[in-house]
Amino acid sequence: MTHQTHRVLRRLAAAGAIVLFAAGGVSADEGASYVVLASTVPAFRVGELIDDAMRLEIPQGGALTLIDAVGKIKVIEGPFLGRLRSDADDDAEPSFLIDLANIIAEADTADVALGMGRTADTALGVSPWLIAFDASLAGDLCVSPEGQLLFARTESDLPDVTAVRFAVVDGSAAVDVAWHPDDTLLRWPSELPAVDGQAYVLDYGAAPRPPEVTMHLTPADLQSDSHIAVWLARNGCTGQAEAMARRLALGG
Repeated sequence: MTHQTHRVLRRLAAAGAIVLFAAGGVSADEGASYVVLASTVPAFRVGELIDDAMRLEIPQGGALTLIDAVGKIKVIEGPFLGRLRSDADDDAEPSFLIDLANIIAEADTADVALGMGRTADTALGVSPWLIAFDASLAGDLCVSPEGQLLFARTESDLPDVTAVRFAVVDGSAAVDVAWHPDDTLLRWPSELPAVDGQAYVLDYGAAPRPPEVTMHLTPADLQSDSHIAVWLARNGCTGQAEAMARRLALGG
């Protein structure tokens, strides 16, 4: 068993999960088929890896929302006793579910209400393509497969921003964009298309040193939103990956 598997099994045991393991044990690298996306059963925590060889018992009134390696979401409602089978191919990337589990656990999707449907794309913390424009803005940013990225004003220690200069870090190109105080959102300017791996400076005229961001273009051929979440995390856009996980928990 891997270290990740031991950690997961210890947490399940500590929580008192009613789980019977098949002979031979569980391998997170080879046997994990699901990640817990949401749970009303205390024995199963958000971000746990579930093996398809396990027999799960979910009591009356309980529900477990799982996501598999192809991005398919399955809701299991109690009473339930049995094993689950995933539609994922046997040759699915072994580390994918582990990475997805870590994202979901960090995103704390347990606090996201299920059954509400997809929230508006202007919801901070739920839309991966909406970034808070505040003092923490720096590092890696990922653009949607459609080439979209929005910034949102937040209540922060920043002064009122009325204009932003988007510039390539070497000064080879720049675009000035007015941001009216009544406008909540600001779009990355189409006049300065983001280039994959390129560093940019976002100068709003107040910071001693304007924030520098490195842009990444999300591929359009990723299999599902869960695959997008993993790609975002692997490319340094962890906050955006966690937002995608919350979106998934909303049924999105």
